[in-house]
Amino acid sequence: MTESGRLARIVSALALAAFAALAWWQNLVFKPWAEAGPGPDSKFGGYDQAWFAAWLNELDPVEKTQYLLWHSRVFDLSFPLFLAAALIALTFLALSRHRRFAGVPRAQRVWMAAALPLALFVFDLLENRGVAALLSDHVALDAGAVALVSALTGAKWLFGLFAIALPIGVWLSSFNHAFDNA
Repeated sequence: MTESGRLARIVSALALAAFAALAWWQNLVFKPWAEAGPGPDSKFGGYDQAWFAAWLNELDPVEKTQYLLWHSRVFDLSFPLFLAAALIALTFLALSRHRRFAGVPRAQRVWMAAALPLALFVFDLLENRGVAALLSDHVALDAGAVALVSALTGAKWLFGLFAIALPIGVWLSSFNHAFDNA
């Protein structure tokens, strides 16, 4: 196994473990305890001020503090970091094994592999900061602020879908080419 393959396996395992921890905390610890619905970052289609205010009203001050500490600073920081690293490693590995990219210099393949996952990571961090600012009353809960954070949520999901689809598409392309030549 190549060094890139080992790295891809390790960071993918870390991403899965971080996701499992996030899902465990969000769904089995926080949600039943706080009786709050899914958090803003899980809303694929975004949300409006009314939804965010209703979700926020379900949280008492202790629950807000717990959400800011555990969700925003621990679980939803580690998971996007490991996810981005895994997607970069998997995309780089897929590009490195694809015949069309064999002649592309390594540094250029790294940048090609990193672009979408890094965008996903940045939008996720900005979204987390925005939600934290709204939760901690550092930003007024107005329609504009919620719309901005909701747009960051949408951008995170969009870049996430593309970042996941890219290595899959490259691998499928390699498989289809090998199948056609058989």
